[in-house]
Amino acid sequence: MSVAEILRKDQRIWRCGEIRIGEVEQPLASGHPALDRRLGGGWPLGLIELFGREQGGAMTLLARTLAQSADSRSTLLVSPPLPPYAPGFVFHGIDPASVLWIDAGARKETLWALEMAAASAACALVIGWVDGCKGAEARRLQLAAKRGNCRCFLLPKRQALEGPSPAALRLSAIAAADHLRVDLLKYRGMKPGRGLRLPLH
Repeated sequence: MSVAEILRKDQRIWRCGEIRIGEVEQPLASGHPALDRRLGGGWPLGLIELFGREQGGAMTLLARTLAQSADSRSTLLVSPPLPPYAPGFVFHGIDPASVLWIDAGARKETLWALEMAAASAACALVIGWVDGCKGAEARRLQLAAKRGNCRCFLLPKRQALEGPSPAALRLSAIAAADHLRVDLLKYRGMKPGRGLRLPLH
């Protein structure tokens, strides 16, 4: 049997550039129409790595997602660098009661908390701040988020881009005065895209 015949018959084999039915089922709208068009409808299930020179760009990008999510499940913030600011949530139209926050402490405990929350099906969104999540650790988060029907956002430092990642999506967000610049760094079946400009108002 030839390689081509094996690829055609065995549905367990995933080929680069191919998105299977179900991989992007029920995408979650980001709140930014231009970004949703690029992503085929919105955020995919699984692990999403969001980079930026500062944390403000990443959280500004996610604010509309938190505000408009119709999912009744909670959003969990794991080990953010600063305590969440409830008036800021209200300003962006986010119900503070829907957002939970834990300081998991050390890196190992933060990764454990992210994995448990993502797999629990209790959270629609899990957002975690941890650096150097690579290889088996990232793969565990990706599988946990798929299992829990969750979007697990990691906000690592920029240098984490140096290695490969099993994340469903990788992108960067940089905040300016009136817009966000978003670069699509990795997404299955799509070519990377640079310089997507998203208005903030």
